[in-house]
Amino acid sequence: MEVRTAGPDGEVIDFCIRSEPEVIAVDSPLTEPRGAWREVDREMLRLGFRVLPPGMPGMRQLTRRGVRLALRLRSAGLSVVEVHPSSSARALGVERSLSGAGEVLTRLFGLDPPERASRHEVDAILAALTGALHVLGLSRVVEAADGSVVIPAARLDELERGRSPSRRRASPQT
Repeated sequence: MEVRTAGPDGEVIDFCIRSEPEVIAVDSPLTEPRGAWREVDREMLRLGFRVLPPGMPGMRQLTRRGVRLALRLRSAGLSVVEVHPSSSARALGVERSLSGAGEVLTRLFGLDPPERASRHEVDAILAALTGALHVLGLSRVVEAADGSVVIPAARLDELERGRSPSRRRASPQT
């Protein structure tokens, strides 16, 4: 597995187009809120997932970039979904850490995690894992009128006992 830090929008888009992924899992709100919160964020909170309001001052720039990137990637014919790495870790029942993400990589996909990763890179790994699970039909989509967020369908041990993705030819890319 290779983890990269995102560069300017153009570099991200070019990389995604060249990679030809089945899905791009973006760790950012992909729709603008009318106020501080979107309905989908309130639904995530109701389900026990801690999300930040996209309308909060510190989140506005991230949200605008996510919306912009999703629009450009979709216009290039790519599939884009919104994910929330800490919610993915919680849904999987693992820590939001390299060891937690590495456990999922190893147990479900037979891949070795990187030796080191920043907090942002761990989030990228969790986002990629969520995207891979989505492609394999092992995700749940939390939906509302103003957006959707993809999370793993079950805890890691349940996924491992059930339909293990390692039996299929999908692997997460970050």
